[in-house]
Amino acid sequence: MKRKFPLYLLLTMLVASFAVSCDSDEVLTDPSQIIVSNGTGITSFSIKPDEDVLLNLDSVFFSIDLVNRKIYNADSLPKGTDVSGLCIDLECATSATVEVIQKGGTVRRDTVFTYSDADTIDFTGNVGLRVKAADGTEVYYSVKVNVHNLESDSLYWNEMARRDMPFASGKLLASKAVAYKEKAYLLVSSTEGGIVLSNNDNPYSYNWQKVEAQFGFVPNVSTLEATNDALYVLDENGALYTSADGESWSSCGVTWYSMIGGYTDRVLGVQKDGEAFMHDEYPRKSGFEQSVVDADFPVTESSPISLTESEWGAEPQGFIVGGITCDGKYRGDVWAYDGKAWAMINSKVLPSLAGMTVFQYVNYEKIADTMSYREHRAWFAVGGRNSKGEMNGKVYISRHQGLYWSVADQLLQLPEYITPACGAQALVFSKTLTRSSDGGWVSTPSKQLPVWARVVLPLGTRASQNVSEWDCPYIYLFGGVDEEGNACNNIWRGVLNRLTFKPII
Repeated sequence: MKRKFPLYLLLTMLVASFAVSCDSDEVLTDPSQIIVSNGTGITSFSIKPDEDVLLNLDSVFFSIDLVNRKIYNADSLPKGTDVSGLCIDLECATSATVEVIQKGGTVRRDTVFTYSDADTIDFTGNVGLRVKAADGTEVYYSVKVNVHNLESDSLYWNEMARRDMPFASGKLLASKAVAYKEKAYLLVSSTEGGIVLSNNDNPYSYNWQKVEAQFGFVPNVSTLEATNDALYVLDENGALYTSADGESWSSCGVTWYSMIGGYTDRVLGVQKDGEAFMHDEYPRKSGFEQSVVDADFPVTESSPISLTESEWGAEPQGFIVGGITCDGKYRGDVWAYDGKAWAMINSKVLPSLAGMTVFQYVNYEKIADTMSYREHRAWFAVGGRNSKGEMNGKVYISRHQGLYWSVADQLLQLPEYITPACGAQALVFSKTLTRSSDGGWVSTPSKQLPVWARVVLPLGTRASQNVSEWDCPYIYLFGGVDEEGNACNNIWRGVLNRLTFKPII
């Protein structure tokens, strides 16, 4: 044991005479009844290296709460870590003695022994440290080595959390979901229910509100898109219509071959002029001029445009992946849009697929040679079909703003009970998890993420201090078409397990 005499502990000498002693049975003592005196403060705590248990075990950070006399690792160890025989290093005053008190462990039960950095401690039960200063003052610390019960970095899709499409009676024919004004807007077409537009600020609930849409035309359901301030859809003949509230719709006076997606305050599409395919936007900004679509550009069934922001650009950059070119070729390229022009930024980094679903979500990257993780944003691509009509069952990930892609880790792949689909949509909505009065945890809806970003996540949602609530982002996967060409009547909800864990306080 390394013993030091921290300078700040000298201040406690003034109150040493008020310290309260406890007997050996009180492993977890009421902290309000104890005053940390000179020589009883633990100033450093760590687990000694043990590669048989876990690599870089000594890098796990432990918080030391001198007020409440608690020592714990806020970032839990991976599921399955064996904590029944760990050696620890700790630092306190050189004149202090430390006893380890164990109760209810699986290997060592109800034992008390003098601390040595060579002795193993069983952290499967209750563990306490009794520190006795030279003046006879004793203080108890409860020690907890937290281990996850679930695979923390697994993307979990609860089979029981599946929902049917609202207002779809009979057979579902088509569906399309977009994020607009802090709500999910869902357009469905069914054999008995017809075409219905509805919205919901919490897609997991059944509280979908029907929008009294006065279309006055037959919308092509799969073309629904949203910008910052309007909804857009093409009719069966490609005429573009818009609405600010989903109820009143008006013609934009243009006809398009296909819809690409919303970009901030305008929607992007492809117009066919004779045999030529042209880039177009609505409303057209000052100075905009149509340009010919490149032969390798996907004119149909690319992923909807995804937007990323950077400190170097005045406007966000949008990108699409995959799709079918004007001559019918399936591509796996990444095309980017800077607010003025399109450019291919990487070729064939993904399989040649049409109808891939792309969304942004939180991902954690392990810091080399440590047990710490860095939170960042990553893009995920799922589903899609190839030129043979076969569905893609793999999940791909990009940690480089959509530029480079690779197959995601097995823990991030979709479960077998979710049928691979083409043309599905993924929206991310956050739910506020709160501590209820009885100690349980409940969830309540919170505001949807920014519409321009589609699914851009705010970082820092995990608790780093004593809190009673935090926002947890959930992925909602809507619809799509299966390998037989049938519309998928599903709304799935997924979440990274780590984001749902109750903050340790």
